[in-house]
Order: sequence, then C-alpha cells, then structure tokens
Amino acid sequence: MIFNPNKTGFYSCLLCAVSYIIGLAMIVLIVPGFNNDASLRLEVLSEYSTMIQVWYFIIFVLFGCSIFVLTNSIQSKIGTHSISSMLGTFSGYIWSAYSLSTGLIAILSIEYLVSHSPSDSGQLWPVIYTLQTGLGEGVEWVGGIWMLLINFQLSKNKLLKRPTIFFGYLISFLGILTIFPGFDTFGLAFGITQLIWFCIFATYFHSCTNT
Repeated sequence: MIFNPNKTGFYSCLLCAVSYIIGLAMIVLIVPGFNNDASLRLEVLSEYSTMIQVWYFIIFVLFGCSIFVLTNSIQSKIGTHSISSMLGTFSGYIWSAYSLSTGLIAILSIEYLVSHSPSDSGQLWPVIYTLQTGLGEGVEWVGGIWMLLINFQLSKNKLLKRPTIFFGYLISFLGILTIFPGFDTFGLAFGITQLIWFCIFATYFHSCTNT
C-alpha cells in the first residue's frame, strides 16, 4: 500500500480535531469542573467509569496515534531531512508517545479504582488523581513545542499561507506558557485555537489531494 501524505494528513487532522471537540465538550459543557475538582471527578468516574475510559481513549490514545501519522505526513511533504525538520518530527513522536502513555495510564488507573470497594477507592483516589492531573497537564506545553518546530518548517517550505503560520506560532506560544505556574488556564485557549488550526490544515491536505 502506497503512503499518501495528503490523504493521511487530511484524515489525521480531522481525527485530531474530533478528539479536541470531544475533549472540550466534556470539560466545558458536560462536566465543567472535571479537571479541577477532585471529588467531582471521583464521583463521575465511579458512576460512569466506562464512558470516561472511552473519553480518555479518544482524547489521548486516538489523538496520540493521529499526531504520529500527521507528523509523518508533514515530514513527507517537507521532503528534506535537515536538523530542524528532524527535531520537528522527533517532537511529534514525543508528543504522540506522551499522549498514548497518559491515556493508557488513565484508563488502567480507572479500571484499578473501580475494582476496589468505595472505602478503598477513597484512599487510593488522591494518588490516582495526582497521577492523572500530573500527566494530563503536561500535554499542552509538549504540543506547544511541536507546533513551534513544525510551523518553522511549514514556513520555511512555504506550505501554508503566512497568516496561518503566524496563527500557528500564537498557538505554540499559548501551549508553551502552560509550563509556567499560574498559566495553566491558557490550556483551554491552546485547545480551542489548535482545533481551528487542525481544521485549516485539513483543508490544505484536502486541496493537495484534489490537485
């Protein structure tokens, strides 16, 4: 089977966008305090464990696989193997692996939690909550570094229009800011703006497919 970077790039961008939509819908519309309220998260996990596991699978595992494919599609479009392009590809692999490991740990920790009695779950929960939030809160800044390196390559090879490139740099700035204490609220802005970027990038790959 021949690897077509335009088709794989298009579908991986769409899957990334869908993952973001599902993720944002959960934490903004359905359960607004899910990320910040430990007791609320435990209550939701206890009552809807399977649904939350599916949610984690989509926003971390499916997303991580999609980023891996998208990174390879971008590298194929760039064509060169300069140090900067290899750094961009490497950062994409790191973000993909980070997302995959975060999602799998979250899913398995829920399985471990619900297999115990409510009293035992209450004692285990602080450790599991710290693990989940500690891993999950690192996703944005890793993604921000990937966006920075990838946008440099896209700009260098003139694959996207200048406004989209500048928009990509803004997204990378928002993502990288989340590594600093007190700036974690920028994670939501990073998610919303990158969702838009994935949609724009999908249209680029689709236009290349039709030419």
